[in-house]
Amino acid sequence: MIIGIAGASRSGKTTLAQMIANNLPPGDCHTIQQDEYCCAHDQLPRIANEPDWEHPNGLDYERLKRAIITSKSKYIIVEGFLVFYDDTLLTLFDKTIFIDIDKATFLERKQRDKRWGEIPEWYINHIWESYLRFGKRNSENADITINADRLTENEVIVLKNLQIPIQNHTS
Repeated sequence: MIIGIAGASRSGKTTLAQMIANNLPPGDCHTIQQDEYCCAHDQLPRIANEPDWEHPNGLDYERLKRAIITSKSKYIIVEGFLVFYDDTLLTLFDKTIFIDIDKATFLERKQRDKRWGEIPEWYINHIWESYLRFGKRNSENADITINADRLTENEVIVLKNLQIPIQNHTS
């Protein structure tokens, strides 16, 4: 089973992927993060003379697809804000989950995100606009849509829809 999880930056994609993986038998799950398949720094699109990590042309979709196809795991979870953008990639997913987030929650969470140091306000707005332009693509066709604010309370719904036994939950 291949599960695709999409949503804006800081919506909870990685958290949800971990929740799902924690409910699967150890060793049966491989989680693939979209960020691991970015193009080389010098091949990234540019915005205001800075690398644009938020554009679909910044991802090596062919390498990402190969990683999915060649994985030997029984369960593969692919998460990233652009994983619903590529139509061919989208066809690989057996189940799709979209995590919806409102702009105010995104802004609050993103402004607290210091993983890469201070992010200029203009770039935070660019991230949101890129999410609306590219990241929400095909979200209306998701098998499951959940709200970022209620991620943990929706976990049971997600697990049931994926037909993962809740009694295996270990997190």
